[in-house]
Amino acid sequence: MDDPNSSMRILIDWLCVPGNFTRYKGDNKLGKTKVGICEEISKKIIAAECRKERTPSAIKAKISEVCDKYRKASDWAIQTGQGVLANDGEITFNEAVSIISELFIHFTTTH
Repeated sequence: MDDPNSSMRILIDWLCVPGNFTRYKGDNKLGKTKVGICEEISKKIIAAECRKERTPSAIKAKISEVCDKYRKASDWAIQTGQGVLANDGEITFNEAVSIISELFIHFTTTH
């Protein structure tokens, strides 16, 4: 993700905005579907002139993939007991998962 305008960077930035992931998961008072929200993200990617444009269905699949990877990492970290220890000056894996959990608080409360 060296390119600041990569489609993945824009997607992650969008997911990190408080409330956006909740909107995507269905707590959406504006009545937009997941596809409608993915169209919104697709337009942001197009507007940023990324090298690769993403269709709404590709964005939906990528969000699903990111969520699956988050769940697997979180589950693994929980099962290690003591956790994964860091080298001097680095954060542990559990600390990193904790930081990520704040972004995906929906998963830690509903799954």
